[in-house]
Amino acid sequence: MQLSRKTRILIFVLVSLLVLFVGGRYGLKAFRYFQSRYFLRLAEESFIKEDYERAVRYVRRVLVLNPKHTRGLWLMAELARIGGSPLELDFRQRLAEVTPALTNQLALVECALRLEKPPYPIATTTLDWLSRIATNDIGYHLLSAQLALKMGDRERAERHLAEALTLEPTNKLVSLNLFTLRATHTDPQVASDARTHLISLSADPEFGIYALRALITLYTVEGDYTKATLYGKMLVTNPAAEFADHLLYLSALLKADRETGEAYLTTLKKAAQTNLLTIVQLAGWLNSNERAHEAIDWLGSFPWYLRETIPVQMAFANACMRAGEWALLQSKLEPQQWAENEYLRLAFLARALREMRRMELSTPVWQRAISEAARQPENLFGLAQLAAGWGWKSESESLLLRIARNYGNYRWVFNVLQQMYMDQGDTVSLLKLFQVWLETMPGSLVVKNNLAAVLLLLGRDVGRAASLAAEVYRAQPTNVVFASTYAFALFKRGDFQSALQIMNRFSEESLEKDPSVAGYYALILYANGLVEKARRFAAVALDGKILPEERTLFESILRSSD
Repeated sequence: MQLSRKTRILIFVLVSLLVLFVGGRYGLKAFRYFQSRYFLRLAEESFIKEDYERAVRYVRRVLVLNPKHTRGLWLMAELARIGGSPLELDFRQRLAEVTPALTNQLALVECALRLEKPPYPIATTTLDWLSRIATNDIGYHLLSAQLALKMGDRERAERHLAEALTLEPTNKLVSLNLFTLRATHTDPQVASDARTHLISLSADPEFGIYALRALITLYTVEGDYTKATLYGKMLVTNPAAEFADHLLYLSALLKADRETGEAYLTTLKKAAQTNLLTIVQLAGWLNSNERAHEAIDWLGSFPWYLRETIPVQMAFANACMRAGEWALLQSKLEPQQWAENEYLRLAFLARALREMRRMELSTPVWQRAISEAARQPENLFGLAQLAAGWGWKSESESLLLRIARNYGNYRWVFNVLQQMYMDQGDTVSLLKLFQVWLETMPGSLVVKNNLAAVLLLLGRDVGRAASLAAEVYRAQPTNVVFASTYAFALFKRGDFQSALQIMNRFSEESLEKDPSVAGYYALILYANGLVEKARRFAAVALDGKILPEERTLFESILRSSD
């Protein structure tokens, strides 16, 4: 028997009331369970119908009832991806923590590589962890290759792609990535062979569209716009082509034939107005191609019912920021209301006021943005990302610390900050970070060790540092990093022989793996008169990523005379 929607809702309400009568903690838990199932179903139905705004509202209710709802987190991540929101990174991170399956970890890395800025701390940390368990997975190697390319390490990227092809020799996606990389090889024959393979793949019904995208990008970068537009025409006529593919073709066409390209842009502007997502995509393309003023004019020409939609208002605000039209941005933002995204409106307004040197107005507006964002911790994270992108370093770091300190699901933010400060060589900020971190995780041996190491390195509160180092070492005496911190504490106290005894319990191979460990071992060796061996380990340390204060210490060994 087919039940009407009204009947189904009535049944849901009756079941919910019945659950409440059961009483107690079980009753509340069951009630929340039924509620979350109901809202999740509505969210998924809206998602399938591409009613993304309604889907977001329903899935948010799911996550209010259960912040660790796996399907809810995945769905919100997908919605954020479709909308081009930086909040996708937050939901991917939370999903990977709740359900650390390999697919979720890889999805997190893929997202981080799109949304993070160099040196891609979340992507790097996650791939480092996956290197212990996922070396037989081609997804791991593909993403590792992508990270290597972004960091300018072509050789490492090719090694990962070659390893992936070894795992699955017939995998066309792996071949596509490897040939795309080799298409710009310094060896002309290797590059020619790779391009031939890409051209042959362009006819593949499944992977042809990816090959075409690679060919267009390749020839556009090289300035061969005739070939770029040739493959561009093939791309936009492919049944699987997306609106973004038309923008890729447009970029090449404008270089090849300005007049034809402008006519095509006019066509795309008309086509884009039928869909909010394509409006946002085209506005973004205009912004990134130094045509922000054109984006302002185009968005401003829309009928009132389109101009009043929040996505169009956001796109207009982004265009104003790109064009530096701060007064116009202020005048548009002040009377608007952005519902769940009100924190973004206030943040954009705060930036406009700051750019106009109106700090007395900007600061309170920024604080209002934080208050609005605090209703949803993921919004605070988005605000922190926004501030970082604007170069508001202190504001971004303050928000990240607030998130990590106050929200248990966001402890991973500590790792992001740690990686960021390490890359910046900011040891003082690391000290402050570890102090806050230990307040929230007082039992963590790793955090205690890190705090002890930085205190010793900076020569601050050495007594407490030595106590922490001893505690951590006694808890795990076989951990080489913990042992090196305790040995460094003994070294600072002048007990060189005891420090050497502790370090000599480990193999030289294990002492060389971590550059900081190698460096502290070098200091201890040198203090015990083992100069040549000390210099060898100091060289190992200086070849890795270490803090500035460590570098100064370890370089002193190489500079000193026997």
